[in-house]
Amino acid sequence: EAKNPGLAADPNLPTVTGYKQGMFGLLFKGMDNVFSRLVKGVQPYIIKNEHTLDWGPQDLNLSTKMPALPAGVRIGASGFGRTLIVPFVADYACARRDFKDFATVNVEPVGGGAPLPVGTTKTDVKAFATWPLVPLGLDNYVVNQKRSEQGLTAVSAGVPFDLRSKAKSHIAQAMLDRLEKDSKAYADQENAGSGYKLKFFAKSELTAYVSDPKGSGVTQAIAQMEKLLATLGTLHKQDFQYVGTAIANLLKTANYIAGVDDLAAGVQDPSVVPKLGFALARLSGQETTLWLEFLVSSLLSTTGEVDLCKLNPYLTEADSRRVADLT
Repeated sequence: EAKNPGLAADPNLPTVTGYKQGMFGLLFKGMDNVFSRLVKGVQPYIIKNEHTLDWGPQDLNLSTKMPALPAGVRIGASGFGRTLIVPFVADYACARRDFKDFATVNVEPVGGGAPLPVGTTKTDVKAFATWPLVPLGLDNYVVNQKRSEQGLTAVSAGVPFDLRSKAKSHIAQAMLDRLEKDSKAYADQENAGSGYKLKFFAKSELTAYVSDPKGSGVTQAIAQMEKLLATLGTLHKQDFQYVGTAIANLLKTANYIAGVDDLAAGVQDPSVVPKLGFALARLSGQETTLWLEFLVSSLLSTTGEVDLCKLNPYLTEADSRRVADLT
């Protein structure tokens, strides 16, 4: 209205009259309402009077196509296109992420204390792929037993019914043959196989505990369970501390700005100035501070590491890969 003061006073301008309902009633009553009719009326009015209206500057470049970067040019902290960069997961098409070992670093734990090694060793990878509870010392708590050692009888290789006299057709006979073969294969697997059981808790031992609830066996079994629970509690406490420390280290690594986060008193290196500008822009919300959920989601993207370098242009490619590994 400031550029077209006569617009509101034009009697030919379509208006809304006699409408008493609220805005929600106006918007959610379907396509045919006073709002839609107003838009239909204003459109031909604007077209008819477009040459008499003041539209403001006409030399704005409103192209939404992002210009291509010259070959070899990287998006910098104060360089091309920073206002166009927002945190988002480019796609969820990453089909595979390899869980592998990588160098550990000693990190001061959250809440203080002795430094913790944060990283993944070959032993960790093997444990995740086989026995995640290896740190417990499983040999102290479980034993591998066959069925006979567990006090179980052998599984019969035959089927518990005989329908040969009733099966007349070739298909029926073939089905019975298949059932018999499957039953024998299952019996052979179970009878030759073994399973891990808690020490002092075999079927025969449990039977003995019921017969003599005050015997030494019960006392030994209770002591074994108390020891296991204490070990699990200690391991849980260690894992909790490690996860908190690892997350803090991950966020610090992802948001790290070399020369700023470890800046000494004074600014001697001129190259630090734009980095300080980037850090201030991050503090004011103009630049992104990477957060945990986004980093986890980035693992599903085929361009996750590249996108991290765009959001924090002071991350090196090696740093970006380490962020993915730490996540």
